[in-house]
Amino acid sequence: MHRLIKFDSLPSTNTYVAGKLAEGVAIESPTTVVAKEQPSGRGQKGNTWFTPPKCNITLTTYFRPHELHPEDQFSICELAALCSVYLLRDWVPEVGKLKLKWPNDIYYGDCKLGGILIEHSVTGPYIDHTLIGIGININEQIFPSDLPNPISLRMLTGETYCIDDLIAQYMTMFDNLSKLLNSHNGRDQLHQEYLMLLYRKNEVHRFVSEAVEFEGEIVDVLPGGLLCLRHSTGAVKEYAFKEISFVI
Repeated sequence: MHRLIKFDSLPSTNTYVAGKLAEGVAIESPTTVVAKEQPSGRGQKGNTWFTPPKCNITLTTYFRPHELHPEDQFSICELAALCSVYLLRDWVPEVGKLKLKWPNDIYYGDCKLGGILIEHSVTGPYIDHTLIGIGININEQIFPSDLPNPISLRMLTGETYCIDDLIAQYMTMFDNLSKLLNSHNGRDQLHQEYLMLLYRKNEVHRFVSEAVEFEGEIVDVLPGGLLCLRHSTGAVKEYAFKEISFVI
């Protein structure tokens, strides 16, 4: 059964769960830890996630996949991303604008609605457990000026949403979709659904890598998470996170 633990405030839900594991505390899988306020939230590669009190979804799900090899680890990112998008699709004005920006962002048009942080622990040939951190802007209306392109669900619709209800929906979606990780066909289904929602896939756009701007087209994401980009020359190259950035 999916367990829920709620706090009024935590510096970071990912850090809290990681700390409990380091102390040797046994945690059931899956367990989702939620904080109404997260003043020191963490994003990918040391980025921060701004979260004022009672405005947004800020959670970490502790999850132990069944015999999932490290080379298939991106399936978990796809799982988390799809849970996030499917949670929002009934509320946004235009579903077609709801996209997944590789590798870990939730976009509406060209604006960022949320982000995902995945941290794995590997034992032997398998992933022992994963911390899935998710932050989604729900009722936020004013963002720090240094954030480049944020948006919230409330800014899109003018409505205010119950965070607890949305988290309950997320947990149900997670329980249903996580079963797909247990088979090759299930993981392929996650991958195909992820690709269908991938921001700017099969479109020519500008990117930057090693301080050089160029045009390219996203064609795939590999099981390990590398982005496959077709350059204007026709060559297909693979990029890891932080090796390439989008021009938006």
